[in-house]
Amino acid sequence: MKYRKIYINLIISIVVIFSSVALGVIPLINLTKAKSKDFRNEQQQLRFLKVKSEYRKDLEKDYKKSEEGIKKINSMLINEERVIEFVKELEDIARLTKNQEEIQILNKTDEKAMFFKISLMGDFPSFFHFLVYLENMDYLIEVQNLRIRRLSEKDLIKKELSGFKIGDIESEIEIKVFKNI
Repeated sequence: MKYRKIYINLIISIVVIFSSVALGVIPLINLTKAKSKDFRNEQQQLRFLKVKSEYRKDLEKDYKKSEEGIKKINSMLINEERVIEFVKELEDIARLTKNQEEIQILNKTDEKAMFFKISLMGDFPSFFHFLVYLENMDYLIEVQNLRIRRLSEKDLIKKELSGFKIGDIESEIEIKVFKNI
């Protein structure tokens, strides 16, 4: 009988332990799993937000760079107010490079550009220096046509050109200067 009581107590103890585990520990384990899953989801959301924030910062940097590039490009485009300034710059370059110049605005219809014809007379190195300055101007320029002709003795007599000598050149450059629309 004594063993019977021990067995009964043992069985009751085992049942109490299993029922307490089943009623107490298992719900705690399930709760821990749920909280762990929520924690992982929140970590993923935080990582996503961090990546999104870094992407936004990169976009802001790219936008600032693009904005600076657009400002630079716009500064290279001619507008109606800057035409006289542009022609004066061409005249200054011609004087600086010791070329005699005549500048005309051509009446070609293009909404995106203005066209100029630059007639120069001088020696070849001076002409070449003019082209270098033209290329390095702060405007977006495209050379449309370039004509160079060496002056002969007939040209000097016929055109009554003083200050020029045989071998100097006469040139015409047609350029397209892009507009700021």
